Amino acid sequence: MTWKNITKETTQNYIWLQKFREGDHAALNYVYQHVFNSLLVYGKRILNDEFAVATIVQESILKGWDFRNRMQSMFHIYRFMRLNVTW
Repeated sequence: MTWKNITKETTQNYIWLQKFREGDHAALNYVYQHVFNSLLVYGKRILNDEFAVATIVQESILKGWDFRNRMQSMFHIYRFMRLNVTW
């Protein structure tokens, strides 16, 4: 599973987005599985400490979950989390 699959505008991703916005934990797990490794690799390019980066990535995913009502697409979710890792 890669982040590229989650950012495509597909019917399946639209359904997962709706579930995510409704607070379905299965949708959170779906997003987590698709973005974690990509965000981890991205963060390790910024900071060479895997534990710190993994913690930052998890925090960014939780922040995305907290702001789930504002998310407009799966791509928006991914970019929001990636921006939080950058910060």
